Amino acid sequence: MKIINLIFGVFFSFSICAANVENISDLKKSTESKIDAIFAPMNNGSQPGCAVGVFDKGGVVYAKGFGLANLEFEVPITPDTIFDIASTSKQFTATSVLMLNKQGLLSLKDPVRKYIPELPSVTADITIEHLLHHTSGIRDYIRLFWYNKKSISDLVKKEDILKIIVQEQYVDFKSGQKYEYSNSGYFLLALIVERVSGIPFSRFVQQRIFTKLGMDKSAVIEDPRVVIANRANAYKMKKNNAYYKEQSDWYSVGDGGVFTSINEIAKWEKNAFHPITEFTEINQQLLKKGQLNNGKQIRYARGLKHGRYEGYDTIRHDGWWAGYKTQLLRIPELQVSTAVFCNFESANPVRYALEIFDVLFADIYQKAEEDS
Repeated sequence: MKIINLIFGVFFSFSICAANVENISDLKKSTESKIDAIFAPMNNGSQPGCAVGVFDKGGVVYAKGFGLANLEFEVPITPDTIFDIASTSKQFTATSVLMLNKQGLLSLKDPVRKYIPELPSVTADITIEHLLHHTSGIRDYIRLFWYNKKSISDLVKKEDILKIIVQEQYVDFKSGQKYEYSNSGYFLLALIVERVSGIPFSRFVQQRIFTKLGMDKSAVIEDPRVVIANRANAYKMKKNNAYYKEQSDWYSVGDGGVFTSINEIAKWEKNAFHPITEFTEINQQLLKKGQLNNGKQIRYARGLKHGRYEGYDTIRHDGWWAGYKTQLLRIPELQVSTAVFCNFESANPVRYALEIFDVLFADIYQKAEEDS
């Protein structure tokens, strides 16, 4: 059942789809105002906020910014403001791995030690597939650093991350035994992409994904100190109710590291519904759920999470890192997505995204009652 027109002012039935629209003027004004109201409190001229997008098959039907990207210079957030999308980046890492798999340059059943032989022998039975689904048992490097009293403002280089993973002589469980989210797996996947392709992970994603989809302002950033045009600063509120800059000094990609905007991520969503040829098969493979040794399926696919909301299947991923909070949520049956990128730690983009869908669903239910 495709209901493309749920966010338009025109409804025919639950089985007839209206033509796709490309700009915010086609969004039903009452619906637009209700979405505005969710974020309006951020527009007080003194706090960070969020960039918000609603996409129909990737076509932008709502794109706005609320709050400030930079408090010092009072720079407003817009749909072109660049955010660190943190763990929402994982789907790009999984895509990169699947591209190499499609080329025959690696197999998802390959042991990880084939490409990263410095890993300890206790990881011998862990495959690339286990890393993709967070079923490897390898301990999360972020947790390991926190145990060692490292903060996000401490300098942590790529070699430091690999070292702390490699020196662990234990895993949390036998591979495939259970699901446990671990950023280490996606850090290692990015390293595998580098070693197999022979180029930096950031360049691989740029050449093979961003350039092909026209995401010219998106990038994988390996050096957190690099200057990024139009980037939103990230903030954290302290006990004195004042905002302070939040800044990571960790050189990590794969588990995160993608910087993009609402208008850029729309191109990724468009490709999800209308993929260019190279992505058709890969898009389907991204959605494959993980399976445990006992045959039980888990909701985590490959850089994406399956879920349910109001009776609909959802595909999503959220992210948090150093004051950035993000959510990208898609309802395939309705061919509608929403993205919420925020630059303050207390933001709740997961809840905001669901509130947006509540607004959109209200229009569906209202029209269904009118037509009954």
